[in-house]
Amino acid sequence: MSNRVSHVVQRLQRCPFLKHTGKIDIDSVPYLANNFSHACPFLKDLKSNFAEELEQGRSMDEIMNSHPVQIPKNCCMYNDSIPLCSNAAKNQACEMVINTQSNIEPLNESINDIDAFMPFNSNHVTTTTATAPVTTTTTTTTSTSTLNDMEKKLMEKNIKNLEIPLKPFEQGIPLSINNKIEKDIDELKKEGNYREFFDIERQKGQFPIALKYHSSSSSSSCGLKPYEKEMKHTSPQKVTVWCNNDYLNMGQNEQVIQSKINAILNSGVGAGGTRNISGTTHYITQLEKELSLLHNKESSLVFSSGYVANEATLSTLGNKIPNLHIISDCLNHASMIAGIKNSKAKKHIWKHNDLNHLKEILEKIPKHEEKLIAFESVYSMDGDISPIKEICDLAEQYNALTYLDEVHAVGMYGYQGGGIAQRNLQSNRISIISGTLGKAFGTYGGYIVSNKNIIDYIRSFASGFIFTTALPPDNAAAALTSIQYLNKANDLRKQQQLQVYKLKLLLLKKNLPLIWSNSHIIPLMIGNSKLCKEASDILLNHYHIYVQPINYPTVPLCTERFRLTPSPLHNDDMIEELCDALVKIWHRLDLNWNIPNVYENPNNGPFVSGVNYDHPIPITHEDMNLYDLNVY
Repeated sequence: MSNRVSHVVQRLQRCPFLKHTGKIDIDSVPYLANNFSHACPFLKDLKSNFAEELEQGRSMDEIMNSHPVQIPKNCCMYNDSIPLCSNAAKNQACEMVINTQSNIEPLNESINDIDAFMPFNSNHVTTTTATAPVTTTTTTTTSTSTLNDMEKKLMEKNIKNLEIPLKPFEQGIPLSINNKIEKDIDELKKEGNYREFFDIERQKGQFPIALKYHSSSSSSSCGLKPYEKEMKHTSPQKVTVWCNNDYLNMGQNEQVIQSKINAILNSGVGAGGTRNISGTTHYITQLEKELSLLHNKESSLVFSSGYVANEATLSTLGNKIPNLHIISDCLNHASMIAGIKNSKAKKHIWKHNDLNHLKEILEKIPKHEEKLIAFESVYSMDGDISPIKEICDLAEQYNALTYLDEVHAVGMYGYQGGGIAQRNLQSNRISIISGTLGKAFGTYGGYIVSNKNIIDYIRSFASGFIFTTALPPDNAAAALTSIQYLNKANDLRKQQQLQVYKLKLLLLKKNLPLIWSNSHIIPLMIGNSKLCKEASDILLNHYHIYVQPINYPTVPLCTERFRLTPSPLHNDDMIEELCDALVKIWHRLDLNWNIPNVYENPNNGPFVSGVNYDHPIPITHEDMNLYDLNVY
């Protein structure tokens, strides 16, 4: 380091305020200039003179060696003769130090003590003695107990009153990357697409009522700096949740809860390893047998989540089967897209539910090359249902595997909750079905079912299965009980669809822009990301109704929406309250009462049967016959 650069760093190390930001060295200068130039005369000059070069990423060593660097006379670093902790230093301090010290008690410790209890330093502390013009470096060893006392003292006396950003260098993040991240997050916020996590506590026995906790910060605690996470909560408020994926409230079912408790008392709370290394508990063995029975398949395999089940299975098949072509519906879930990309297989995207386009693609693939058609039964953002029978017809005609994601259907459709394929009597024609334990079954995890060879193949080759810890025994026990309970719960499924039907009718009566779907999912269109977020905030803060805004990239731009998911326990009064609140918000924000022109409703079209306004959604094939409906 040159003498000029060393001199500047020495001066910076004398600043009483900057001492609180952590260790100061040459690499920290750009960060200090960007964050404290509004109050520090030296940093202000530095930033204004060298902003362009700092932006270009030039090192401070280069900049300082090629330009003269001067410390302004009104900076408290200017006069070397004044002891840093003296009253004279405080009287001559810059605006930053004066403002800071007006809020904190004076420090009487020596400069070495200040360095020793800086929260970013280790027990072995390097400090710089403040004597001019030559600075000597000494090494001080501080006991752990003394250091902890000093850190605590500093936090109590000073840091709690400061709002100092932690240095990205201390977190191991280069400044250029940190700036890029902040820029991207700021863009999300400007566009209205920034996602905030609401602090919700579900209350057993009160579903769909939950407690909403409030914090002193309007944004999520995710990504906050450590000292910003000490947020003061006011008393929680009760809210009605309308966007939960625990569709049938099985997460609070007494039998499911008791199974989980019994498993914990019997086996503890962890699996203890991967499935191959002591993680295949008896609870998982029983669960996989039950899943096979649920879908009338030979075998099943449990994963840590539905996402992992899709990604691991599709990536393994595409990677291991030579010349496999994967034909994917354009609206498939992100987990399926990730699996297809990671497989490195030849991929083809077919227009959503467009059987003619699917056939065109199949015809172009050489007959001797393998094919797999990947699609979903219920699409979660539009609530439409795929033409499973017709897709299976094409698969058999062109000798293709079928991969069906039933995560938004299992538990709610079919004579024993096996999904849309079961309801439509198509399960035996599907090669592989994937599902989740985390939605209608109310627990956690994902799975696939198929014949024993496919399952053994994925078990043996899928990295997402092999190299991860198995589901805990208590979770497997709870999922097993939930599946067995829903095997015989057609009344519960029908009650859900009845409440769905009531909400659809009332939304339609209120002239709100709902999408009348073929399933239990009700999209309510807004078409603007910022207004969608604002409407959600008003619902939550003024009406105590929680509906999460659905924005890009989850849905296309200009099709932003609410996604309403009524359960059997959303009673008629709750439905009235929701619709009344929505009407008031639509007037208050002057929202569009019409469905956006850019939106293409997949619930209607040449390849689906269309919606039926006269009956709730049928649960079983017998219900469809009762309503005299086509199998869609």
